[in-house]
Amino acid sequence: MKNLSKALDYLKSIEEPHSIDGIISIMKDITNSVYKLNIEAIVFLSLNKKNINIWYKNSTIDDEFILSISKSTIKTKSNIMVEDKYSIPLHARGNYFGSLMICNKKQLSNTNKINESKDGLNILVDYFSLLLYSEKLSFQANTDRLTKIYNRGYIFNYINSLYIKNKAYSIIIFDVDKFKHYNDRYGHTVGDYILKKLTYKVKIMLEKSYKFARYGGEEFMIVLPTDKKNIIIKTMENIRNTVSKSNFSTDEYSLKVTVSIGASVGREDKDPYQAIDEADKALYMAKESGRNKSIFYDRLS
Repeated sequence: MKNLSKALDYLKSIEEPHSIDGIISIMKDITNSVYKLNIEAIVFLSLNKKNINIWYKNSTIDDEFILSISKSTIKTKSNIMVEDKYSIPLHARGNYFGSLMICNKKQLSNTNKINESKDGLNILVDYFSLLLYSEKLSFQANTDRLTKIYNRGYIFNYINSLYIKNKAYSIIIFDVDKFKHYNDRYGHTVGDYILKKLTYKVKIMLEKSYKFARYGGEEFMIVLPTDKKNIIIKTMENIRNTVSKSNFSTDEYSLKVTVSIGASVGREDKDPYQAIDEADKALYMAKESGRNKSIFYDRLS
């Protein structure tokens, strides 16, 4: 029970707003430090429970490793049926929504290690499941359908929470240069493809602590938990260079894309809407001065 109490204290220390990635990171640390076990994968079921989404997997598991899951088993492509003492179902509010896999090939032969921790680990996972399920529903409500990143409503609430807590933050806004041209000339399917590929390219280069959202149309917003100008400017330039150097060509068209970027710092003496407005003004200046540029608001003076 001492280990369980320690583990629950870890989980309760997660600051709001929660994130699925943040909860999983804490859970990995607890499972390893308290129970000396590794989380190998966390699998979510779709709403119709027919499709699976591997939300987390370690480096030894590829995307095709897990074929199917149920409340008691995980079936892998190597035909290993992993029984419930190795996989723990995730359920909350009467809903079974996924499984947590806590074994690897070495641990499969070490059943005593699993059994010794099983009761405490199950209680911990029940608590963990409630957090995950709530965040999973919240993520669906706060996610842009096309790009699968946060939407405008979520990012506004997040900025407001930082402002209320007097935490340092900065705002980056960028949009695709001459995006109407792509839609008009190549069609909305190509326009959607550009937005999705751009989102992927930018997302993988951002720090995990940064919040990335579709602000509207072809416009995006990133919130950084810092007010350091050098970090902000470096991030802007990394985004701009990453996009301009990427190939957006399709089977039919040869395409290149650029973005214009503006940024500002949130401070105690201005509300979040003022910080957003300043970043928007910097973005406007970047577009007016030739596009494919990044401008920090302080430079406008």
